[in-house]
Amino acid sequence: TKHTHTHWMEMKELIDKIEWIPHAHTNLLPVQVMYEARQRNSEKPYSLEEFYTSLDKSQRGELRLEDFRAGWAAGGVKLAPGDVTMMRGAYGGPKRQVRYPEALSDLSVLSHTEATNTAMTTLMGRSTAKYCGYADPDEPEEEPVTFDTRSDLSPGTRRPSSSLGTLRTGTM
Repeated sequence: TKHTHTHWMEMKELIDKIEWIPHAHTNLLPVQVMYEARQRNSEKPYSLEEFYTSLDKSQRGELRLEDFRAGWAAGGVKLAPGDVTMMRGAYGGPKRQVRYPEALSDLSVLSHTEATNTAMTTLMGRSTAKYCGYADPDEPEEEPVTFDTRSDLSPGTRRPSSSLGTLRTGTM
């Protein structure tokens, strides 16, 4: 249907924005998101094998089918507390390293844009707060933070992020 096609185009734009994780657990997460999006918009069920073979090399990276299947069976990628990964700033802001606090250990690593947050929340059915750098997803009034890993700061120094676009900062 026309609606489904429009929705899939939106999902495709979203998927194109997702950062690949330069990380030990490689590229499973974005692929996982793509698979879920495609499942949702497909007329017929889509097997993992069909999906995997439909990916081109740039999307697939070093991910082998057995890794994909094993990772999927294990419930996908989870970031561990203290993991550091690159994240794009909102509205084309500079990429920066982000260290995740324990409250966000299951955070999906995504570009920090409101469009992505909104679409991903719809897709994954998760709280938007989890995607926005809040220290605790259960307290969305808390000030958004990022962990700046520049050498002039001691490890874990918290600084309010200036790259979260129109997200309002809660009053203390």
